[in-house]
Amino acid sequence: MLNIRTLFCHKIGSALIKSSFLIWCFLCLIRSGDVMSNSNAIQHLGFGGGGVFTSIVEYQNDVYASSDVTGVWKLVEDQWQPLLDGLNNYNITGLFLHSNKLIAVTKDELQVLGTDNVWQALKVSVSTTRNVSAQLNSTSDSGISCIAALEAKLVCIDANMAVTEQALGIDKLHGVFFRPGYNDFILGFYQNILYKIDLASGSHTVVHQFESNIVRIVNLANFDRPVLFTQGGAYKVGTYVEIPFELNGKSIMNVMVAENAAINKNFIATGTTSNAQIYEISYDDSLITLGAKISISYDATLPQRNWRQSLSKPIGIPNVVKDTIWFGDYWGMFAYDPTVSKFKEKSLNATNFVGTELYIDDNTLYVATMDNGLLAMPLEDSGEFTNVFPRTGSDWQLAGHVWSIAKADGVIYATLSPWNLTNDYLISVNSDGEFQHARQISNSSTRYTQKTFWGQSYSRKLVADNALYTYKDGTQGGLFTLAIESAADITSDTSIVESDSELHFSTTNNRVFNALALVGNELVSYHIDDQPTLKFIDVNTGALLDEVNAPSGLWAFGMTYIDSEIYLLGAQGSAVVYKYANGIFSEYLSIPDSSAAYAMTSSFNGDMQIVTSVGWEKKPTGKVLLKRADEAEWIDLTCLMSNRSGAVDVKFDPAENYLYVLQHVGGITRINTEYLQTFSGCTE
Repeated sequence: MLNIRTLFCHKIGSALIKSSFLIWCFLCLIRSGDVMSNSNAIQHLGFGGGGVFTSIVEYQNDVYASSDVTGVWKLVEDQWQPLLDGLNNYNITGLFLHSNKLIAVTKDELQVLGTDNVWQALKVSVSTTRNVSAQLNSTSDSGISCIAALEAKLVCIDANMAVTEQALGIDKLHGVFFRPGYNDFILGFYQNILYKIDLASGSHTVVHQFESNIVRIVNLANFDRPVLFTQGGAYKVGTYVEIPFELNGKSIMNVMVAENAAINKNFIATGTTSNAQIYEISYDDSLITLGAKISISYDATLPQRNWRQSLSKPIGIPNVVKDTIWFGDYWGMFAYDPTVSKFKEKSLNATNFVGTELYIDDNTLYVATMDNGLLAMPLEDSGEFTNVFPRTGSDWQLAGHVWSIAKADGVIYATLSPWNLTNDYLISVNSDGEFQHARQISNSSTRYTQKTFWGQSYSRKLVADNALYTYKDGTQGGLFTLAIESAADITSDTSIVESDSELHFSTTNNRVFNALALVGNELVSYHIDDQPTLKFIDVNTGALLDEVNAPSGLWAFGMTYIDSEIYLLGAQGSAVVYKYANGIFSEYLSIPDSSAAYAMTSSFNGDMQIVTSVGWEKKPTGKVLLKRADEAEWIDLTCLMSNRSGAVDVKFDPAENYLYVLQHVGGITRINTEYLQTFSGCTE
């Protein structure tokens, strides 16, 4: 077993933008002597948006945004820059200001931004979730801030930054609100129930139960009491008399108050999670009126806006930032522009997509992603991403997760799991990079079968030989085979065509994640059962040729075949790589600080090996490691990445001029291979 050094690094980054796409050049002075030879040695490639933005706030005249996968961003000269040093979790439920400090509420704790721009933990646990914690926090007139926890306690911070925890007799809260002038109690709500909670004792009383779920409690100037909005209406806090408000059958999802800002406007969001609308509201002391629908101006330079120009549910608490209202949704960030009476997209270069696999075909880099489909980028024009699929809004039925990519006879193929369908599909792309059609892979009645990973069944790995092979996990899954198409025959554009998919091999549970590889005339798959096994399957007949018991407790998420040896990448308590050769499993590499090893590649001449790992639960514990053939030690490349989420795939380009690293979240890092030959590793 080869040991790795525990290495860390600080990163110094400057962001350059081309056609509003992200190209970060990180100038890393890691050690004296480790100076990049040119500004293109390291580039970060991505595009703005593509994932959930949970809050936007203004702090000391700067704008900050949070995400559920990429942590915190800071807006610097119209470019979003990551602000991650010290952050223990990239899953941020929201940001808020307290005692002139910026607080980040992660999924499980609170952190405060220090004067050195390094996040520091406040040493208190608190459970929150981005689309459930509707009104995350509130601050009293006396300067106490409390957080709505999804557990039976109330967490508060006083003006001196002292943190207290008060046990509650309420299982969880979706929101909290301090009434002006009242400092000894706080209002809390869960679903349609409103509670009054005593701060000193934690005791509570049920104040009111509404017909529909509570959305937000706000202060409106012309009302003598705060106004509570439910999905179906509005009420005065204290009397709980309903305020006349004709919604015309619409359901309120969020409330945006900016009456103290220069725009002096207020809005509500209505609709569904995937298709929301914004309406202006006006009011006097006895009536709320639904006004005009507000248009959204999307950033057409972002690849996802070619096929998705609709708003999803606004998340968290919309805030006044730079004297106007800002909010985030499941795809981007938006700010109201009073000069045109529209919300304009502000995602810019805040790369927030989750990748699954890379494939390099001649001069094109293909990227498989969750939610954002299949993307392509010319290698010679780094940063110009386009959507191969979905192409336009008409492809919505098949929109979803793309997992794995392969090429055969001039045709690019990728496995696709649509959000709205129970079956998986294989999409075909011609030599010009144009989507042609989709063939159904499976015939499943549901994705939620027993023994699937994290509750849903997907076709995560695609292998090409004399046919196409993909393994779908779960009791309705198995190893499926589909025919390779002739490039000359790929002319139809009917989206879904008749499928020739056949079940090639199956087990009871089909517990295969994406550990599938072609080894000679055999397909090798790793099955994560009570007794994990490596199975060898005849590529032509589907017959099981051999089955080998693997080390106990080894969850292999990936598999790589290098120089006649099989490498299994996964977890055995922590990240680990095993080598299988001559019937023997041997531990090849241990990465104790990471959750799971995930991807591995080798240069064509074998002078460099790269291994990546990830941190589950959005923890910044992922690694990218390099071993040169003439050295015994692995060195750490993680500081060259845009964040510490780790990576899910890594590829050299055909000429081996660059290494492309697909990060777990937040884009692709491209590194000049000459730079890697002399780079001595990240240091603390």
